[in-house]
Amino acid sequence: MVNTETEISVNITLSGDCFDLEYVTNTLGINPTYKRNNTEILGNGKVFGYTEWGIGTGYEKSLDIEDQFLKIYSLLKYKEIVLANLAIDCNAEWHIVFVIKIENGDVPAMVIPKEMIEFCYKIGAEIGFDTYVLSARE
Repeated sequence: MVNTETEISVNITLSGDCFDLEYVTNTLGINPTYKRNNTEILGNGKVFGYTEWGIGTGYEKSLDIEDQFLKIYSLLKYKEIVLANLAIDCNAEWHIVFVIKIENGDVPAMVIPKEMIEFCYKIGAEIGFDTYVLSARE
């Protein structure tokens, strides 16, 4: 058990103008944790505008982004060619985004391991970080 209130989530998302969400699900044999259609109406009445299919870890207390990455990687590491071809077939791009909620100044390790770099390269994914400092030590 990690002694921190800092939470990390990682999501891998296929984003594009318009593609068949079920095609992605069926091709990968994995149900997404979230998906959105480009015609979806948002709460503010605007159209979402693009399509996305993704899986994520949800928030977990952690002080190392690698812990969450390995959970996604273990699901997809033998599907690199399929993921790359899906991006081409769907005219879309893969994105891996870490969302980090820093509590009490507990900043997690943010080392990107070699296998993550290689995986992202093989599937043509970009890596992003959304970081939120929610409270600081006094």
